[in-house]
Amino acid sequence: MRCPKCQTVVPHGAKYCPRCGARAEPGPAKPPMAAGAIPSNAPIPHVGRLFIVATVVGLFLLLLGLGTGAFPAAWIGGAILAVVIVALIVGHHVS
Repeated sequence: MRCPKCQTVVPHGAKYCPRCGARAEPGPAKPPMAAGAIPSNAPIPHVGRLFIVATVVGLFLLLLGLGTGAFPAAWIGGAILAVVIVALIVGHHVS
């Protein structure tokens, strides 16, 4: 930050200019966000919701199939989880 009176660099958090003694203006309340950054209160994108739902359904079917002996459900749940894992690994590398 620079002093509004003499344009001297004022150290961060200083209330007064070290050169002329003028009162320094307070800085911004929040640090500026990077260009293209998504704020933390942004809604989850549709693809993210799809991954969450697919993971929950896959886990449910896998555990249901293993717990009750319904092995086709376990296979389907395992296949869904495998697709989710592959998509998570490969998805970041495909542009």
